[in-house]
Amino acid sequence: IICVGESQKIRNKKITNQFIKNQIRECVPDKISSNLIIAYEPLWAIGTGIIPNYEEIFNIHNVIMDELSYIENLKVIYGGSVNIENCSKILKLNSVHGALIGGSSLKFKDFLAIYKSAVKQI
Repeated sequence: IICVGESQKIRNKKITNQFIKNQIRECVPDKISSNLIIAYEPLWAIGTGIIPNYEEIFNIHNVIMDELSYIENLKVIYGGSVNIENCSKILKLNSVHGALIGGSSLKFKDFLAIYKSAVKQI
């Protein structure tokens, strides 16, 4: 799993897409041709309870998939303040293949609710 994501400063400059592409180019080894998981986890969202809007998540995941279109079985997951309130909408986005759960994984009931929400998406 390779995590990519931008700071609030990068987001404010509206250069997130290019920043993510650069991270991918620097972090993904050339020899990988299959079975890679990229986690898009904006730094400003981690532990804050704030996430990008759903359209932003969808678009950035598509940028990642386009950049790595040569990789077979590529999965792009979302992380950054995933919780029981937003997980269902995040997982319904067709560019999101899963979620990287942080703080909510430490609370069994919350994590179980997220798991149940994910299972409904399958």
